[in-house]
Amino acid sequence: SPVIARLAHGVYALRGMTIQPGVIESLGIHKPRGKLLQDYGWTPNGTIWLGYRLTASSITSGVVSMPASMASFVGPEYSLADPQGVPLGRLATGGNAVWGLSQLISRRGIEAGDYLQLTLDLQERVAQARWGPEPPWEVPHTSEADVESSPAAAD
Repeated sequence: SPVIARLAHGVYALRGMTIQPGVIESLGIHKPRGKLLQDYGWTPNGTIWLGYRLTASSITSGVVSMPASMASFVGPEYSLADPQGVPLGRLATGGNAVWGLSQLISRRGIEAGDYLQLTLDLQERVAQARWGPEPPWEVPHTSEADVESSPAAAD
């Protein structure tokens, strides 16, 4: 609209109005739920990883989505384990769905809004789960040589 500007979800103002910093945040309006599947891809060693931000529905059902572009590579069943190899049940896939997360969710106290990464080893049929309040997916590691030569290392 040439007259009304959207400032945030559910917050509008007349164009040209000056809004003081912090006013919108002080209203306590929460953003709408984001998408469940946040990111996915292949690791350098040929495993598939899927990154989720869990919703109340996924917590209750123990089911998340499988990207259509990855579904053809994934087998029907995996052993589910934490990063230390502690068994957490069986993970099953079919079509564009992944299920069998209920045991992990209940045992580890995972809540809506938490992040979950599943890494699927296609050869060994093992799925590793990592979770937390921040996205646990891997970021590229830098070598010591990269750190030593970076401008930030000179500070």
